[in-house]
Amino acid sequence: MKRLRFIFIVLVFITTFVFSTISHPVQAQEETIILISTPEELSKIGNHEDYQLNGHYQLMNEIDMSSFANWTPIGTRLGRFSGTFDGNGHTISNLIVNDPMLD
Repeated sequence: MKRLRFIFIVLVFITTFVFSTISHPVQAQEETIILISTPEELSKIGNHEDYQLNGHYQLMNEIDMSSFANWTPIGTRLGRFSGTFDGNGHTISNLIVNDPMLD
């Protein structure tokens, strides 16, 4: 009977944890992590009000940037990227940087 009660308590704990994780967005230091899945979403960082330079981002899959012939780097010397970017084990490929300041 004690073993059955223990198993029940463990199952309730696990179920509560799983449902609370599913119903809340991923959090990092009280900030919502913005999930990046496409080249278009990546290009919004620093260029859209919902994709701030101090935001927290996580790459969700491999991204091929060959559709962007001239990629402009995220941020500037005055407005630098100060957020976090978790590659999550994925890569961004075929990225060509277009920054006249680097020439």
